[in-house]
Amino acid sequence: MRNLLVGMFMLLTAVSANAVNLAFKFDVTSSGNSMYACDAGLKHAKPAARVCYDRKDLQACSPAVACTTGDNCDCVCTGGGLGDTSISQDGEYRLDYFKASYANWTDNGEAATGVQSVKYTASKSNFRRAFNDSTKFAKQLTSLEFALGSERYGAEYFVDICFRATQIDYPSPNSYNNNDKLNWAIKGGVTVTDLGSDLAGQVFDFNNVNANNVYSSESYQNLSGLLVKGSIYCKAKGKTNPVLNYESAWTTFSDGQLKTLINKSTQEDLKGCYFRYSFKESNTTGVESVRKWKKQKARICTYSSVNEPLEE
Repeated sequence: MRNLLVGMFMLLTAVSANAVNLAFKFDVTSSGNSMYACDAGLKHAKPAARVCYDRKDLQACSPAVACTTGDNCDCVCTGGGLGDTSISQDGEYRLDYFKASYANWTDNGEAATGVQSVKYTASKSNFRRAFNDSTKFAKQLTSLEFALGSERYGAEYFVDICFRATQIDYPSPNSYNNNDKLNWAIKGGVTVTDLGSDLAGQVFDFNNVNANNVYSSESYQNLSGLLVKGSIYCKAKGKTNPVLNYESAWTTFSDGQLKTLINKSTQEDLKGCYFRYSFKESNTTGVESVRKWKKQKARICTYSSVNEPLEE
């Protein structure tokens, strides 16, 4: 028995002496993407010339010729003052404005706080903007509306969508051991939906304070000759110059149509991008350039995506 106990003690001692343990640490870094509306702008260039037409037959006319003493005169003109044939003092662009609500940028899953509202009239040559390029990534738009009351079509406006890429630093292309690589797929498009024509049929009543909207049966996008274009501007981590700087051509788009404007890809380790969707009223000559009094209303939606597609 004594020998057995001694043997068991020696065995346990040997096992204990050969035990091993390990403490091992590693880090986990996590960062997602963020996308949000971040800027908007509006301008309306000075018209090239006045438009004068006879209200009876819509033919061009000249008030200096038609409205002589005793003549039947129904020649209506855009711009100018009383008897003024010049457009040098036209301020109709100031009847176009936009209003927006905004807040400082907040992270995913965090509600916007301290929301403020601004209203800006259009300018003539350069866009009147909500923010500028140096500050817009720190702001987020929560609502936006353009209200265009100028005598003629010709307004241009835009909205920017900012994209903050993940803060994870990725290896250079083809440097993974499994030959994988980044391959961002970048797409952008727009739709326009007519909201006014279904409301047409009201009658103007000067004395009825509750009857203030008389809508056109024709859509805003058709009456204005609305055009759209898209652009994308991206920078990569550690690089000063843009790695993607693309702008599409102006194009038409119809009610309910998803118009794809941007379809690009890059293997760069992106820091961020911004999409710009620009819109232009192209009916700027002749009688068609005179903005309809009957109200028109449209809703424009932008669709922007920056994704890593499935492995090909």
